[in-house]
Parts: sequence; C-alpha cells; structure tokens
Amino acid sequence: MSSVTMKIGNGIHWISRGFFYLGWVVASVMLVITCYDVIMRYFFAKPTSWAVELGAVLLVYMGFICAAELVRRGQHIDMGILVSRLSRRNQRRVDVFDSVLVILFCAVLVWMGSK
Repeated sequence: MSSVTMKIGNGIHWISRGFFYLGWVVASVMLVITCYDVIMRYFFAKPTSWAVELGAVLLVYMGFICAAELVRRGQHIDMGILVSRLSRRNQRRVDVFDSVLVILFCAVLVWMGSK
C-alpha cells in the first residue's frame, strides 16, 4: 500500500475510534438525563418535558456514530448463528453480499437526504 493510502486509512480509523468514544459519552449523558427525569418525576412530582425525547434522539445517534468502529471490531449485530453453519468460503460470500447491501442502503439514504 502507498503511504497516502495508509495515512487515509489511519485517519479514518482515528475518526471511527473517536466517534466510538463519543458514543460512550452520549450513553453517559443518557444515563444522567434518565436518572434526572426519574428523580424529578417520582420524588418531586415535576417530570421533565424533554428527557424522553432527547433520550430517544441520543439513542439513535449513538447507534449511528458507534457503528463504524463496531463493524471494524466485528462486534456488530449479525446473523452469526446461521452464517457459522456455512463453509468459510460461503461465509465470505455472505459478508460481501451484506456489505454490498449496506453500501446500497447508505447510498439511498444519502440520495434521499439530499433531496
């Protein structure tokens, strides 16, 4: 590999890892918000109007910002129980097929989002 390709790969890895750790920060913020809302609701009878919605939005963003690093580490959700019964060659084919589907899905999301 050329040094430029290596630098780009290292940069993408660094960004991916940074977003992964940002996901941990988002999870911590969600924990604090949820605890605050529970305390306000049950101890002071003054529930917040924003905690549930913000928690839901943060949960969605947390999934997206952590996804690249989880895929790189092989810790994402997959159909392992089915794929593990296949031969190594067919497992590789399923992985390639899945990757193509994900790329197409992301392309459609970008296209629809740009409209």
